[in-house]
Amino acid sequence: MLRWLAPVALLGACFTGCHLALGIEDAETMPAGNTGGSGGTTSGCTDAAQCDDDNICTADSCIDGSCDNPPVPDGDAPADQQTAGDCQRVQCIAGLEQDTPDDTDTPDDGQECTENRCDGGTPSNPAMAPETACTQDGGSLCNDDGKCVECYSNAQCTAPETCAGGGTAGACGCTPISCGPTGVNLTCGFAADDGCGAPLNCDNATQDGTETDVDCGGGVATCSVRCEIGDSCLINSDCASTNCDQLTCQSL
Repeated sequence: MLRWLAPVALLGACFTGCHLALGIEDAETMPAGNTGGSGGTTSGCTDAAQCDDDNICTADSCIDGSCDNPPVPDGDAPADQQTAGDCQRVQCIAGLEQDTPDDTDTPDDGQECTENRCDGGTPSNPAMAPETACTQDGGSLCNDDGKCVECYSNAQCTAPETCAGGGTAGACGCTPISCGPTGVNLTCGFAADDGCGAPLNCDNATQDGTETDVDCGGGVATCSVRCEIGDSCLINSDCASTNCDQLTCQSL
C-alpha cells in the first residue's frame, strides 16, 4: 500500500512545483506598466514623463507606480498650442482638444494697405480703400490692389511725369521721347516747335536738343530751365544770371 502511494505523492509534488515555476516565469515576462485594466492608467512608471499620452487636454502624473491622465479643466489650451493669426482658438473640452472661431485672432500679412480680418473664424486680408495714406516701400498712398505706391494714376504725379512713365509701376516718372521731323531726343513730355505737343521742362539728365548744358540753356521751347553759374552757355540768355562769359555762366 505504501509503495503505491509514494509515486502519487511525488507526481502531485511535481505538478505543484511546475505550476509554481510557470507562475513565476509568467510574472517575470509580463511587460512592466501593463495591468491589463482600463481607465487610462498603467503601472510600472517612476515619474510623470513616462505617462505622457500626447494629449494636451489631460494632466500626466505617476502615482504609486501607476500613470494617471485625468482631463484638465475646460478652457483655452496653453499659449504654445495656439497659432497666431488663424482666427481660431484651441480649447480643451472634457479632456478633448477642439478649435473654436476667434475673430480677435486676426491675420497680419505685413502690408499697410490691407485689412487684417476674421469672419466667423475665416482669415482674410482685403485691400483698403484706394488713396488711403501709407508709408511702406517708399509709397504714400494705397492702390486698389492693396499695395503702398507713389501713384496709381497720372493725377498723383506732377507733369511732365506720369504714373509708371519712367518704367516703374506705381512710381511717377517719364521716359525721354523722340518726335518731330528731325527725330531729336526730347525731354519727358513734348516740345511745341516740332509739332509734338506743349512745351515742358527738361529733366532727362542728358544734354540734348539745343541745350548748352545738362537740362538747361538753349531754346526755351524745348528747355525752359536756365543754366546756373559754372554751367556751359553760348549766349547770356542761356544763364539764369544772364551773364555768359567765355562759354560759362558767370555771376553778375
